[in-house]
Amino acid sequence: MKQEQKETDGDDDDEDGHEEEEEEEEKEGEEERKSRRRRKRRRRRKKRRIRKKRMRGRGGGGRRGGEEEEEEEEEEEKEEEEERKSRRRKKKRGRREKRKGERA
Repeated sequence: MKQEQKETDGDDDDEDGHEEEEEEEEKEGEEERKSRRRRKRRRRRKKRRIRKKRMRGRGGGGRRGGEEEEEEEEEEEKEEEEERKSRRRKKKRGRREKRKGERA
């Protein structure tokens, strides 16, 4: 009888230790989530500020300056997209030629 009580007491100690570890892990997880949320909020705020500044434009004219910048950005994005496409084509062409060389 006494041995059984000792054995069960020993098990309880192990479980308590395990539960404490789980609680610590949960706390760490919560802290990570909170810090992630804070970072996201900061990023959003920063982007919002930048957008507002762009809309003001460089010189007077209010929105007009911001719109001009947006048009410039769109043009740049189109150019970048075209560059990416041409790079992809070059890669594909190179791979095709390699395969043809291996076959011959």
